[in-house]
Amino acid sequence: MNVQHLKAFVLAAQLGSISAAAREMGKRQSQVSQWIADLEIDFGVELFVRTGNSTRLSEAGEILLPRVIHTVSQADKLAVCASALARDEPMILRLGVDNYIPQSCLNTALVHILQPHALNQRASLLGFHALLPIIDLEPLDLQIGA
Repeated sequence: MNVQHLKAFVLAAQLGSISAAAREMGKRQSQVSQWIADLEIDFGVELFVRTGNSTRLSEAGEILLPRVIHTVSQADKLAVCASALARDEPMILRLGVDNYIPQSCLNTALVHILQPHALNQRASLLGFHALLPIIDLEPLDLQIGA
């Protein structure tokens, strides 16, 4: 299973067409079709129902799509993490902490957790509603709330 194949499946599902996914990826349609066929073999299920010139997600494809989207997202995060490690940059853990939790309660625990892993913390001490717009711009790794 290849991450690029998973990305092709996600794009084809989102764009409603394997051809459109291929164009978006800068690949040949036949290549993307083969990648999706390979995934269908790997998964043991049909991901798309193909009839004539139309393609739609199968029932199995609809069930697997959210999981594949999550997997692709995690693979992208892994690539960013590996790249930062290769450049000897410390990792950043983005925390959203509910303003009802005293920061003093978290400091000791965070130092013990983060120090051995060379992680920097970036804490946002805001209420939940104030965090929502920030989360859209820069997703949090962990939200701690009361």
